[in-house]
Formats: sequence, C-alpha cells, structure tokens
Amino acid sequence: SLALAQIPLIELGYFGGLPELHLVENAGLTADFPLDLVEELATAHPLTRFALMVHPGSVKVMPAFRSLKQAGVSMVRFVYHPDWEQTLRQFLTEAQHAGLITSVNLALSSRYDRQTLRDVCREVASWSPSIIYLADTCGAFYPNQVTRLFDELTASVSIPLGFHAHDFLSLALANSLAAASAGARYIDISLAGIGRGAGNLRTETWCISSIAQGAVSYNLEALLPGLQVLQEYGLSGVQQDLMSIVCGACNLTPPEEQLLRDFAYKERYPPDLVACKYAQCQGQLPHLTWQALQRMCEMTSYISA
Repeated sequence: SLALAQIPLIELGYFGGLPELHLVENAGLTADFPLDLVEELATAHPLTRFALMVHPGSVKVMPAFRSLKQAGVSMVRFVYHPDWEQTLRQFLTEAQHAGLITSVNLALSSRYDRQTLRDVCREVASWSPSIIYLADTCGAFYPNQVTRLFDELTASVSIPLGFHAHDFLSLALANSLAAASAGARYIDISLAGIGRGAGNLRTETWCISSIAQGAVSYNLEALLPGLQVLQEYGLSGVQQDLMSIVCGACNLTPPEEQLLRDFAYKERYPPDLVACKYAQCQGQLPHLTWQALQRMCEMTSYISA
C-alpha cells in the first residue's frame, strides 16, 4: 500500500535487533528484518527506497552494511544517545563507505535544553550524515517549541533535518506541519499511526493534508487496502473517519460533507474511497454536485485489497 501510494522512502524495521530497554516481549519480524525479504520488496518496488533502523545499543558487532546495500536497502537510520556515541560513529562511517544514505535520529529530543540540542546537532553534523532527525520520543513537544527549534537549527546546521512525531498529546500533525514550515525536509509517518503508546503521525492524515495544500501528490486510494488489513489484525488503534479528515482538509461545509456521504451511501461506494477520490480530484471539481461526483468515480479506478 505505501509503495503504491507513492511514499518515496519506507522504513521496514530494525536490523540487528531491539535493545533490552524497549522491554519488547515476543518481538516480531520487524525487530530484526531479514535481508532476503528486503531483496524481495526492492525487486517488486524498484521506484521505492527502503530503510532499516540500527540501534547502536543493541548491535554488538559491525553490521555488514555492504550486504544491506546489495539487498536493496537505500538508507540506514541510527538512534543517537551519548552513551553509545563512539559505536554510532563507527557504524555511520562504515555505512557511508557502503554507499548508503544515513540518518542520525536524536531520541528524547524534548529532554534536551535548547542550547544542548543545538550543540549536539552541530556535533552530529560534523560527522556528515545525510539527515539529522529530531525524534519526539516522549510525545511532549508543542508546535511553538518545534517551530523555534527548527528555526534555530536550520540557521546553524547545513545537514537536512527531519522530524519524528508521537501523538501522545494529539499534536503529531500540528508539530510535523510546524517542523516542515520551519525547514524540516523529512517527516516520519506511520500507516494508521502504528507506534508506541498513542502512536505516531498517521500516514493517511499527512497525505490528505499534503494533497489539500497542493504540496505533494499521493495515491490515497492505495492506502485503503493496507488500512483494512491493519484493522482486521486489530492494529489500527482508534479508527479515524477519513471523510471527516478530507472535508476538514478541503474546507468543505457541513452540507457539502453530507453530500459526499449521501453519494457514497446511495451509489454504494465505501465512504473512505469517495473521500480519497475527492481529495485527489478536488481541483478538477469547481462545483460539488452529484453529477460531478459520478464523473469523478468514473474517471478514477478503485484499488481493491
């Protein structure tokens, strides 16, 4: 679903295992993602780049980064903490020599004071990673704090910046928009918001918002089968109403929202499908009418699960 939706870079999971401090019992496939499966996915989706996360606190030997590259991995993301800085730098250098895109993710970013965070970012930038991420591990940032941090960092660090939001305070979207507006070039998203605790920024929400603002185009329909699978496995958390999200992002009135819902019901389309179609086609529908919606559905194809 993510590849077909034209998400350009997809993290598949960890390589080398999870650290004990994560307290994960019965870790699954993504705790140590197999390279043969990476190769299979890279072959099936040649236009998509794939990433793996490496935790220097859990990997005891130097990973074979050239093997990762050969299997189809494009990026390796390293978790930063001062306690394992030396190991991280060694791993980073080897990954760079293997020709991989590299990212250093500053976990627990909200626990640093601003000056220390700037100093750490400048130090990490001297190692020349491809990207430096601020990870809101605690889910504690507010948009004004994110804006101030990225304003300061973009002025002092030449490395492209990214942001990883958690939704503990229902601020993942607001914080990510603030980061992007202040200069962040990479934003982490997660289908159905899957993540620790209250989860991460939902892929579907970010994509709808991006399309509505004319920023980036995604194939929203392609996300629906993936969302359905997650729902069947009970992994989607609180199910969100995509119709409401689309109507908000597209600035529709309550009567216009009701027209979309009535159309979906009477024409026997799934409401989420109609919502996704409308978000992608709104620029071609100067007037929201029943006939216009019929033409919209005739022109676009439904991607089934």
